[in-house]
Amino acid sequence: PVVRLTPYPVEYNGRLRLMVIRIPETGALIGLLAKSDMRMLDLPVAHRASQRKLPLPLEFVSGYVELARETLIIPNMQAVLAEPVLA
Repeated sequence: PVVRLTPYPVEYNGRLRLMVIRIPETGALIGLLAKSDMRMLDLPVAHRASQRKLPLPLEFVSGYVELARETLIIPNMQAVLAEPVLA
């Protein structure tokens, strides 16, 4: 399945990529839509606690922190995948 992590409509264009990840608990493969400018970070990374109000339900978030110029959100993939698909 391809999972959309935003409640907002997604405009499919040349700036999106499909990132495929494996869920460790089940071995299942899923696809996530990602911006083409997405990057990997080496851990640990300098961060501070976030006071931001996120525009998504917190049950779908494992954690979130502020980096130098952006907010890093770590999704709770088990909760995301357990959510029923809306037709």
